[in-house]
Amino acid sequence: MVMKLSVRLQTYNHEDFIEACLNGVAIQKTDFVFEVIIGDDFSTDKTKEKIKIFLENNKQKNIKWKLLPREKGDDYHKRRIHNGRLENFVDTLYHCNGQYIALLDGDDYWTDPLKLQKQIDFLESNSEYSICFHHCYKLEGDNMTKIVQSGKFDFTFKDYLDKHKNGLHAPTTLSIVCRNNYCVNRELYELKNNPSGLDYPFVLLHLTKGDGYILQDYCGVYRIHAGGISNVITGRVDLKFLQVLSIYQLKFFNANLRILIRDQLSKLAINVFLSGLAFGSFKLFYFSLLYAFHRLLRKLSFQISTEY
Repeated sequence: MVMKLSVRLQTYNHEDFIEACLNGVAIQKTDFVFEVIIGDDFSTDKTKEKIKIFLENNKQKNIKWKLLPREKGDDYHKRRIHNGRLENFVDTLYHCNGQYIALLDGDDYWTDPLKLQKQIDFLESNSEYSICFHHCYKLEGDNMTKIVQSGKFDFTFKDYLDKHKNGLHAPTTLSIVCRNNYCVNRELYELKNNPSGLDYPFVLLHLTKGDGYILQDYCGVYRIHAGGISNVITGRVDLKFLQVLSIYQLKFFNANLRILIRDQLSKLAINVFLSGLAFGSFKLFYFSLLYAFHRLLRKLSFQISTEY
């Protein structure tokens, strides 16, 4: 039987949140069977124990649960030591066999029982789209607010490059459902040591295969907490995006996409340089050097792009 969908669920030290996360998966009502691939990254709290207890007590007919077996000293552990925390992202993704993939982290959770069905129905009916998102809520302490991914319904690779101008935000991981494109997965694996993370690369690579679409439903909750990873300063977000583009313009993309990336990289370099003015002193010097470096990189990338 061909698996329709894989949920890539990665977790680390989420003992206070993992049950809500798993319950959000368990409530999903679908007309297809899907698998949940769980990658626990050697949690030092009770996350793994809570996952095992949950799986023992939940036997839904439409869900196949799988907790990846990992032990200290095994092959995964060796790669994890060498590659860092992003190894969990790519390794868990590697074990996903579905035609589609949904992303989820252990500290977030889904609230709409039809979330997966809605997104799969959309992608099945619209072959020109490669990735689908939705709106969600942000929970910080006891404060719940709405996150509107964008005022637009659909967007292209070019739109996402100039995401701030086009009213786009970095999509929350829990909202992503995409086609399982094995070319993207291989390319993503090559970037597993990228210090700026894999969320941006994941979305960018999929947008080279088709457009993105945002459902106007609120289907889940994104948590902000002390142990989570988030970006709260616009300058840092721009810098993170710029770092990814620096890597991307040198590989994977055809000449036309490289030109788009090079132009956007120049814009972001200026924005990051200007944002450094607010910091002063050492950080101003740092951003000045950064800007000069990326101006040089722009010239080099142009030479490289004309060779292909």
